[in-house]
Amino acid sequence: MKLYRAEVSPLVDLVVDASESMRGEEARAARTEALVAFCLESAARAGAPARLHAVEGRRVRALSVERARAAGFWAAAGGVIEERRAGSGQAPGVLPWRSGAMKVWVSDLLFPGEPSAVLNAMTAGGGCALVFAPGLAAEAELAERGNVELIDREGGAVRRQRIDDALTERYRAAYARHFTLWREAARRAAVGFTRIDCAGVLTSELAGEARLRGVVEALA
Repeated sequence: MKLYRAEVSPLVDLVVDASESMRGEEARAARTEALVAFCLESAARAGAPARLHAVEGRRVRALSVERARAAGFWAAAGGVIEERRAGSGQAPGVLPWRSGAMKVWVSDLLFPGEPSAVLNAMTAGGGCALVFAPGLAAEAELAERGNVELIDREGGAVRRQRIDDALTERYRAAYARHFTLWREAARRAAVGFTRIDCAGVLTSELAGEARLRGVVEALA
């Protein structure tokens, strides 16, 4: 992770989406765990004091950096997560960003609302801002056809839906449009933004788009 040395001792604020969609899929939960470990290790090597928070909907909780480094993010967050909490899938509330800090937001971004609300809050007060969005290739498509039951990952509500080719195409377009809006909003706000595939090796993912966009850099 690229630390901008505007200060002798830069600060790192790491905020992680701990909603059901982040932890319910094994691959994304594992990728989130690895991203948190990567960010905390990068901060430690740079001598940058780090703070770690988990957010679930409007709930924000401080976590122990030491416990996250020793036992992993999900172990550290275990005491503050409630299964399928009402409102878990909504846009995050006010996040605890410090002025002048490097602000890192890890989220799948699968919630409604304008990206600018989150991104502008990250850039307020100076410093720099990065977004890592762990994604699953399978979620970009509707694999099934016919009459199916859809379960809301966040709230647990069940919806009966007929899926045909037309609906699949609309879903595919909406999914792509959602992340295009995030990319464009991040560019306007001067926020480093990269999607991280949950498959494969993390170092390979970081060496791809993340490095090309300047979100991470290799150290000699």
